[in-house]
Amino acid sequence: MQIDLAKRLNVYDTAKFKGYSDDDIAHAFWLNPTWAKAFFLHGKNIGSDAYGTNIEKYLNRIHGKKGKKS
Repeated sequence: MQIDLAKRLNVYDTAKFKGYSDDDIAHAFWLNPTWAKAFFLHGKNIGSDAYGTNIEKYLNRIHGKKGKKS
């Protein structure tokens, strides 16, 4: 479902070109589609959840990396 949304929003091809996997795209869109679109298309972290986790930090946690401190 998230991959279909990424394709409808014209984000999927750009994210894949930048080296993100289908899982990365799906996880980001699960967190928040608006934030994911801004992250993949423009490299911007425009929002975060109640714990301060934005798309970049979320993907870093999935991959076992420490996120940047804001």
